[in-house]
Amino acid sequence: MSLASVASKTIIPGVLLPIGVVTAMVGLPVFFSLICSRRRTI
Repeated sequence: MSLASVASKTIIPGVLLPIGVVTAMVGLPVFFSLICSRRRTI
């Protein structure tokens, strides 16, 4: 979470993004890649 906080402060200088938005931007592609990799093995 602290990494997401730092990223939210440095992505767009002067604009503070909510930590949840940054976490979702990183977590969503990871989640979908896990789902797709599991489908291939089944």
